[in-house]
Amino acid sequence: MKIILRPTNMTRRYLEGMGILLGMIFGAGVFALPYSVSKSGPWWGLLFFGTALFFILFLHLRFGEVAFGTPGLHRFAGYVRIWLGKKSEYLAMAVALFSYYGSLLVYGLLGGVFLANIFPFFNQFWWSIIFWLASSLFFLLTLEKIGVVNFLLTFPLLIFVLLLAWLAAPYFKTENILVGSNRFWFLPYGVFLFSLSGFAAIPETSDIFRGSSLKSLKTVITSSILLASLF
Repeated sequence: MKIILRPTNMTRRYLEGMGILLGMIFGAGVFALPYSVSKSGPWWGLLFFGTALFFILFLHLRFGEVAFGTPGLHRFAGYVRIWLGKKSEYLAMAVALFSYYGSLLVYGLLGGVFLANIFPFFNQFWWSIIFWLASSLFFLLTLEKIGVVNFLLTFPLLIFVLLLAWLAAPYFKTENILVGSNRFWFLPYGVFLFSLSGFAAIPETSDIFRGSSLKSLKTVITSSILLASLF
């Protein structure tokens, strides 16, 4: 009986872990990529895509090792306090405050913009408020259920990207991508870093794999980042 249940349990962990990470990675940043690459040109875009992917994957795997190997349940500032000391924790808290909550603000604003375009009977401000209130309901769920919901919500977004690419394919013209200016050569790098980053979700993903193996956690981190990169 244990032999039968164990793979099912691990399969669920993989889905929950990938759901949390993909839900964190694949989001608002993707909508800024076409503009930034169009300003720099495709060759700079490809160069910085590869560079950002390498560093993002390397740092996420290292952070995963720290989260998995540190006893107790912590988040970024907690890990910094344990390994680097109390003073470094204050800097980590400031970084988390501006980066994590800044990202949430971006999502809230974009949610209001998109919903206002789809349902114009409210303006962007009120749709952002509604989006924020609806998203707050997820706090009532457990971490594992949030992972499953994240996976289910991210999947339609991935399908939308494929559908959009298919609908746009007849209008593809080479001259539209062979543009750009060397003045904006560095512009895509920060956008790729933002769009591929899922640091905030690493501790939660590590919590799901408590009692499992570090190799499984690394597999989920690598798979999630590469899948998001592919799209």
